Amino acid sequence: SAYMSRQLTKLGVPRAKTHTFDFIETGYDRDFIRGYFDGDGSISFDKNQYDRVSISLTGNELIIDRINQIIQGQLDLKGFITTRRKETPNIKSLLYNGTHVCFKILDWLY
Repeated sequence: SAYMSRQLTKLGVPRAKTHTFDFIETGYDRDFIRGYFDGDGSISFDKNQYDRVSISLTGNELIIDRINQIIQGQLDLKGFITTRRKETPNIKSLLYNGTHVCFKILDWLY
């Protein structure tokens, strides 16, 4: 709601945080990524692609790159990063495909 937006702005929460939000280095990387995934992630299941499972996260380039680095360091899995739209080149999606890969990430997160 407009009221809620104004109240959050008063508390210092930036507008359009997808474009400005950065990774918070706290020592709780996995917990942060789990919360981020809960808000801006998705799981897809495509029966037409041999029951292919996919995981994606969307955010600005800084946070997507950092999440990709952490997952690669922790799980030895490198994601595929794409630009969402030409109009917003700094907004990226981080994709992981395959049942084994996706379950490895979900087991680590949850």
